[in-house]
Amino acid sequence: MKNIKSEKNYNSLSLFAALLLVLLMPSQTKADVYDYEYSLGVAFTTTKILGDNPAINTLRPINSSIPGGSFNGAMPGIEIVGQYKLDEVGDWRLVGGVNYTIYSAREKFPGDISIFKFSHSLNVLSPLVGINYTLFRFPTAMSSFYAGVEMRYNYIHGSELILNENSRANDELLSQRSISKESAGRMGGLVKLGIEGEVHENYMINVSWGLDVLNAVGRDNNRGQLLTPYSKEVLISGFGYELEEELTYNFYFSLMIQYRFD
Repeated sequence: MKNIKSEKNYNSLSLFAALLLVLLMPSQTKADVYDYEYSLGVAFTTTKILGDNPAINTLRPINSSIPGGSFNGAMPGIEIVGQYKLDEVGDWRLVGGVNYTIYSAREKFPGDISIFKFSHSLNVLSPLVGINYTLFRFPTAMSSFYAGVEMRYNYIHGSELILNENSRANDELLSQRSISKESAGRMGGLVKLGIEGEVHENYMINVSWGLDVLNAVGRDNNRGQLLTPYSKEVLISGFGYELEEELTYNFYFSLMIQYRFD
């Protein structure tokens, strides 16, 4: 009985190993799906600031003495990306493209006779270049799992903070003030993991997520924090304000539809 049971276990393990081998071994299906010269895709992206960066603090300090940018949420963007095969089977691919992210925030605070409305906005344009490497292939599912790294030049459009004071009685505009900050350029980068799969003929879905840093190189303390409207000229040192430009990390997500060219 023991021998029969052992033989059954052995046969089950052998069958499992054979199935796994079939899934991972080279095949014609695999070649058809992955061995394409280049692809072009359009993606919807989001970025969310990580950690306690002042950019997530409210524009008017509430829980912190440091005023921020009020970007405490996922910010939408759009990305256009092309891939080009670097080796025979397409494990290594050159990536190039551009990302455009929109940062926007609104706040409202009631006063005794007035309502104060804050709005803060800026946009980040990021040309990018990088490398993707295929870690695993799943030919029967016509998909693959990959890792990638990108270098990005992040052009931060000049931000603007607008403060409107409106009457509580009839919402009439009583006064308006604004603070603006000049544009800036920073070198950053992204490391990511992704899944790419074909959904119909040459059309593919590419989902990826990763960690992005906006200002790895080129930080300027005189300008203040990267994604806040305040600079050294506005904030006074010695009142608890952090004037040093901190590294700004983001959680990155991308949902892309791409077309592969054979």
